[in-house]
Amino acid sequence: MLVVAAMLFGCTNDFDEINTNPNNLTKAPAENVLGNVLLRLVGTTQNTAGFRISSHWAHHIANFVFPEADIYNPRDASIGSVWSELYSRVLINAQILIEDAKKDNRPNMQAIATVLRVYAFQTATDLWGDVPYSKALQGFDRETAQVGTLTPTYDKQQDIYTGLIAELKAANALFDSSVDPIPEDAGDFVYNGDVDKWKKFCNSLLLRLYIRVSKADPATAQAGIAEVLSNPTQFPIFGSNNDDAQLAYVNESGQRNPLIESYNSNINGGPSKTLIDYLVARNDPRLSIYANPTKESKDAGGTLEYVGQPNGGDLLAQSKVSLLGDAFVNNLASPLYLQTYAEVLFIIAEAANNGWNTGSWTAKQAYEAAITQSVAKHSGTLGTYLAEANVNFDNATTPEARAQLIAEQKWVALFMQGNEAYAEQRRTDFPALTEVPKSAFPGKGLPIRLFFPSSEAAVNAANVNQATTGVVDGMFGQRLWWDVQ
Repeated sequence: MLVVAAMLFGCTNDFDEINTNPNNLTKAPAENVLGNVLLRLVGTTQNTAGFRISSHWAHHIANFVFPEADIYNPRDASIGSVWSELYSRVLINAQILIEDAKKDNRPNMQAIATVLRVYAFQTATDLWGDVPYSKALQGFDRETAQVGTLTPTYDKQQDIYTGLIAELKAANALFDSSVDPIPEDAGDFVYNGDVDKWKKFCNSLLLRLYIRVSKADPATAQAGIAEVLSNPTQFPIFGSNNDDAQLAYVNESGQRNPLIESYNSNINGGPSKTLIDYLVARNDPRLSIYANPTKESKDAGGTLEYVGQPNGGDLLAQSKVSLLGDAFVNNLASPLYLQTYAEVLFIIAEAANNGWNTGSWTAKQAYEAAITQSVAKHSGTLGTYLAEANVNFDNATTPEARAQLIAEQKWVALFMQGNEAYAEQRRTDFPALTEVPKSAFPGKGLPIRLFFPSSEAAVNAANVNQATTGVVDGMFGQRLWWDVQ
């Protein structure tokens, strides 16, 4: 009996381990969740919201078949898709990554997930203004299986930015390439496990947040940018185009660039007249990169012409307008961008032009380097472009004139990054845009935010109403906190 009892006791010691099915996981592997977050974040921010809506409002893209976005009348379903993807999929899974990484002692995974969380929240607040932040993502407690906050309050945009800046600084302190390796080819479709590059992205994104608030809270922006740029060891940032945060796709079923796949399946737009005219007037080498000559001019065999569809104007025939350049739509494995080195250099140029501490960078040096890197990004030839009369930095003799040059050239460089181009145009008012001729809301001016989707208004009406005080028709009237110019 004693022998049998001993045998039974010995068996029960490993009972849980023996009876745990390795194929029935209680949670998804972190790398799988990371890959899902990245794909959804990039697809939503750069395609669904960025290309289909924000690029039109920034006058980068215009449609010659379905002009809804151009006339400020995007579909509620499209807006709802962006909101749902950000909150119900990207942010909730990024939060799960953070919580699990803390428990599993994975500081680099925690930091990466935090960077992605910040990117998603910044996108949301830049599109809608006040949004759920401090009380968001609390609808269900995984530990207790209890329902939580289903109608979260909306935080003020200023408070959201304060929180996001703090999150990025905390993430920067977590990154350590000597521990917690991120496996290659396992979910990290941006940097393939390179923790040092993730840290550069973290701090480059921090610079973006600081410059975004620079007109509403210049003291915070000035101090923050100086802190980052004066300590490259503690706060490394992008140092070349090789550091760019971009998601590369594969030309295989289910893995192709969603923007290109959608565009090529139903071509109904291309670079706008505003953008084409700007590039033509400056002999910009990016013209033939961003756009294709019109079919009509190619068929004629003479001088190639570049013509943009006017945003919200009379619709032109497809043969008479320029379509997107081959660099962006000819390769289904081409990347979509989260942030580039050129953008970082434009941030430095603006800060230097403000008279802030930017280390060894002068405004002119950063401005010219930014344009150079923007052109080089797509293998363009710079030539004498920097000497063009309305590009030459030395021709701008006042801080205001230099600020306009920097802002307009940044707008050009942000092509195919619609949300950022739209945000920067609102912040700087450059290039100067006016209400489109066939606006669905004549006399209301330019849209300064997205309207909240009906799905959110239906379930969280009180908080939506409070967040839209002073807003007209969901998109006009009340500017965002950082939009003070």
